[in-house]
Amino acid sequence: SEAKRMGLIIDPPDVRTSELSWRGQGTRIRVGLQTLHGLSQETCERILGCRKERHFRSFSDFLQQVQPAEHEIRVLVDSGAVDGLDTKANRSRLYGEAAAREVGASAAGGAGLFPVVEFDAPPLRDQSPIERLRREYQALGFLCRAHPVSLIGKGKVHTCKGVDLAAHVGRTVDFIGLLLTGKIVSTKTGEAMEFLTFEDETAIIETTFFPEVYRRYAHILSAQKVYRLRGLVEQDFGALTLTVEKIRLLSN
Repeated sequence: SEAKRMGLIIDPPDVRTSELSWRGQGTRIRVGLQTLHGLSQETCERILGCRKERHFRSFSDFLQQVQPAEHEIRVLVDSGAVDGLDTKANRSRLYGEAAAREVGASAAGGAGLFPVVEFDAPPLRDQSPIERLRREYQALGFLCRAHPVSLIGKGKVHTCKGVDLAAHVGRTVDFIGLLLTGKIVSTKTGEAMEFLTFEDETAIIETTFFPEVYRRYAHILSAQKVYRLRGLVEQDFGALTLTVEKIRLLSN
């Protein structure tokens, strides 16, 4: 979201073009292979080495050349890093192709004994958009084209977007946001309270946790987690704040 506010576009990892680390050109930044959780340095280097010799012709060809471990295949698929190898294949189908190759390799006594055989997978229903985002978040620790708040179901309680808070001054609202940072301070009587910064897809908002509320919820506050907050929208010298009354953790 910070990149979006700066006018930058984050492109997901791609085994055809990603380097080890992030690379930028103009207003676009490509995620590096080292960012993928669980992808070993050796596998990253094999991807780059094989790519120098020739382009990967397909997902099947990629598996044959690179020989990633089973858990690495999951990360590569979930992150979207192999989407470009077969534009007709959804991620469920890619999983099916990888599984079929593994079964074939085991039956043959080990991987790499036979040349690439293209896999004609049966039709498989693709993952839902929300499932794709959740898996991408697990593989990368962030989302390239969406905000973590988008992973949370709307529920039955109406929530206010950050960009709309100004229209609700003096009212109590519910807000869903990602915790960015916080600053603990002491009151004149020595009690701890905290000022916390949250964001959703639309804006960054500042919140105040007075001592009683802070004592009640301090144990669940952690950066980069998504929460549902309820509080009073206040405006002081043109600055909007949400004075929090209740908060609930929505993401682990």
